Amino acid sequence: MESGLSSGERDFLLAQYKALRQEILILKERRVKMLTLSLTGIPVLIAMAEKFDLLTLSLLCPVLSIAYGFMFLSEHNGAMRVGHYIRVHLEPALKTCKGMGWEEYLETKAADRGPERYHMYSVASILALYYLAGSVMATLQVTTIYGPLAANGVAGALVTVMVASLFFFMRCFRCSTTERQS
Repeated sequence: MESGLSSGERDFLLAQYKALRQEILILKERRVKMLTLSLTGIPVLIAMAEKFDLLTLSLLCPVLSIAYGFMFLSEHNGAMRVGHYIRVHLEPALKTCKGMGWEEYLETKAADRGPERYHMYSVASILALYYLAGSVMATLQVTTIYGPLAANGVAGALVTVMVASLFFFMRCFRCSTTERQS
């Protein structure tokens, strides 16, 4: 099956393909580093805030959980965007034999993107637990310092932020290189 590309065109597409595959590896490596930092750092900050009664740090921990979640989501969706470009623009142009490319294969029913979905859900669950732990601790500290009325306000704000963040997170999470239909 001939692709109909000149040697220069083929070289250009292959260089793009290799560069984009490298970008996916870099994105994955950055996600692992980010995950390691958030999974170890946030609990340490929560423990420090509780041990030393640091209200500001207590209030910061839930925000950090959300920030790490969105940074992780951004890196994940970036890899999906690269995969989409490879599947739609590079694989069809470079294919010289029957069969399918890797990104096309990943989009078939048999290959489903379940692992990416489960990984993202587990990260979201852990960060949500950290968010809740930080929120409870912050609310307890606010109760001690400012009383129950202030604590109710803080708790209400933290619950609102969590619900809005979860909604946004689930709405923006991509587990496919296939474009969503509007």
